[in-house]
Amino acid sequence: MRTNLQARIIVFCQQNTFSIGARTQIQLHLLRLIWTMVLLVGTMAQFRFIYVILIPITFQIFTFGLIEMFGVRHTMKKWLILYILGMVLPTMFLMQHTLQIVIILISVYGRSGPDKNSEVHLGILIVVLTILTISYYMPLITLVRKPMALVMTLTLIFVIYIIILMTPFGFPYSGNPESPAPQRYYIYHTKRIFRNDSNEIFKNDSGFYLLNSDRNSPNNLKKYITELSDIKSLSEDCDRSLFCGLPLVNTKLIPTLRDSTWIPSDEPKIPEPISLQLISKTYLSDTSIRYNFTLSGPNHVGVYISPKRNINVFEIRLFPKTQMEPIFWNGRPAYIILFSWLKSRSSLNFYIDFETPSNWTNPTFDVALTARYINDKTFVKISKFTQFLEEFPKWTDVVAALATYESWVY
Repeated sequence: MRTNLQARIIVFCQQNTFSIGARTQIQLHLLRLIWTMVLLVGTMAQFRFIYVILIPITFQIFTFGLIEMFGVRHTMKKWLILYILGMVLPTMFLMQHTLQIVIILISVYGRSGPDKNSEVHLGILIVVLTILTISYYMPLITLVRKPMALVMTLTLIFVIYIIILMTPFGFPYSGNPESPAPQRYYIYHTKRIFRNDSNEIFKNDSGFYLLNSDRNSPNNLKKYITELSDIKSLSEDCDRSLFCGLPLVNTKLIPTLRDSTWIPSDEPKIPEPISLQLISKTYLSDTSIRYNFTLSGPNHVGVYISPKRNINVFEIRLFPKTQMEPIFWNGRPAYIILFSWLKSRSSLNFYIDFETPSNWTNPTFDVALTARYINDKTFVKISKFTQFLEEFPKWTDVVAALATYESWVY
């Protein structure tokens, strides 16, 4: 039976009398069928972005309807001109959407952190949109007298662009004020104090904390900044302390902490200390303990709370009906309070209820305080910090501030 089917296919191909123009139209119809199947699957999966495929499909159906209406299906030049004119609007629509998506995502990926290969994600998206845009013209290559010459020309253009990307002309960052494309850095001159379960200080250091924004950070700065040769690994701090012993800007940056940069340096001049006072410790029952705290400090503070093993947080009450979901760090649940004051400030009072084993007397939880001083009018940079910032090239955008981190065990 298989031999019979092969014979039929060979006979059909030998007796095929379709012209090149007719074959091209068949290919265009098959292409529309393929995209229609993609549209059907995407609609069933409830993908909202799939509507983009509907636009060129609709215009191609309308265009072939006009070709049939005017009876120019067998006149190659006429149907070809009508087809190209009919597909101009959807092509412009797809190109505009592609450009808008690229402009938005380049800015977003510039802040996505060093743990993601954003170039691959953006490249895949551009390839998909490019295929969608030019696929409606690809069958027309069969109408070209020398198709290989066209393919070779396009290949040569591709190779030229690859070469340009390898030269300084392809450098992704720019400090031009008319068309800025900077590499962003948040740099905190940070003082850190770590305590063990006996609340004895086992580590006290200071340094420059670089919050890297993209995959190239900070490797492309090593030839400009000498201090980058003194980078110290944060792996030990990340394994032993809450959130690597670093101040958090927001919780979305937690996955990037292990890829952050730490450069040991002199101690910063902290303008205003942060304070967490234990007001009371109350045993609500044999298996429940309540800790009352008062928090005060600068405009931007953070509190990290992580119960010891076999301990559960029953409630954290900041305001009425406050509900907090834990973030797991090193296999332990952790709770983060990021609080900001305006011009008028007052102490923040809150309590934490823990569920413990019966008659628990051992340490209950780890707590760390962080503070960020982002208003440069309220603090003074030491000379070493100022010199460090001046070494950054013009194509970088640097936000400099001071920060503290201090931990306790209760």
